[in-house]
Amino acid sequence: MINISKTKKRPSFDELLSVALENGFTNEFVEDLRRLARLDKLQE
Repeated sequence: MINISKTKKRPSFDELLSVALENGFTNEFVEDLRRLARLDKLQE
C-alpha cells in the first residue's frame, strides 16, 4: 500500500484508486470517486 503521508506531492488519482481497490472498496465507490475527481478538476 502507498503511504500517502510520506509523499510530498498529492497522490495521483490512479494511486488512490488502486489503494481503494486493494482495500476492498466496491466499484460503485470507485465510480463515485471518479465523478468527484472530475468535478474537482473542473473547479481548478
